[in-house]
Amino acid sequence: MKAYEDNLDIFESIFKRSVKKQYEHENFEPGKILIVGDFDHLDKLSSFISKYSGHCELFEYNSGFNWNNLKSHIKEATPDLILIQRRVGILNKDLTYSVGPILESLTQESNVPVLILPDEFKELKIETIGIGFDHQIDNSYLVNKGLLMKKDLKNLDLIHIEDETMFNYYLGAIAKIPGINTEYAETNIKETILSLSRDFFRDVASKLEDDKIKITIHCKFGETVQCYNDIIRDRKIDLLVFEAEDESKMAMHSLGHSLTIQFPNVAILLV
Repeated sequence: MKAYEDNLDIFESIFKRSVKKQYEHENFEPGKILIVGDFDHLDKLSSFISKYSGHCELFEYNSGFNWNNLKSHIKEATPDLILIQRRVGILNKDLTYSVGPILESLTQESNVPVLILPDEFKELKIETIGIGFDHQIDNSYLVNKGLLMKKDLKNLDLIHIEDETMFNYYLGAIAKIPGINTEYAETNIKETILSLSRDFFRDVASKLEDDKIKITIHCKFGETVQCYNDIIRDRKIDLLVFEAEDESKMAMHSLGHSLTIQFPNVAILLV
């Protein structure tokens, strides 16, 4: 009976590994765009986004700003995308790594994708987009929304960095369970985690083949911020795309929120 159960467990494991998630392509257009910025930035933001959509509306931040007014405006305007100046609403411009209360509130209270541009961006042309995946690897929606800014797109980088520190923490807990071969578990868990993202990314690449976009796949364990920093530098990433919230629907805990703070000079799309 024991041998039968062991064989069943092995079969179940193999079966689960063979079930691959498929990429489901859906074409999104930028549509109606609401631009949020102060007087000094609105013209530049408008000039940038005009190549992607002719349906733009301005909301100026000034000394009389009221969050409820912006929230009501979003509800009435029903934009498909919000374009915002990164640190709008921050009086002390030395707070380099702060995204500001307005952007924080947008990611918490609105389901509209938010495109965040650095304060002092210069003639941004989005030719290389990096889409960052957390634990939900089979995320077709993230890929499809990540292609909103595809007008000049030449390179698409699909990125899954599994945090080594967190993995080692859980592996340490596994090592304390009697009867488990830790070395075997480490090798197989790592390979399984990376194979899930690698297989999905390859499916994305095959289904976007006709778009003539060069797709590069990054699947690895490492220190998340350093790995992204290396990819941004080496691949000359123009735009990073992340989910605005994590699986628990907590925007503050998401990979996107964390890396938006870490990379103040990179344009970021939170969907």
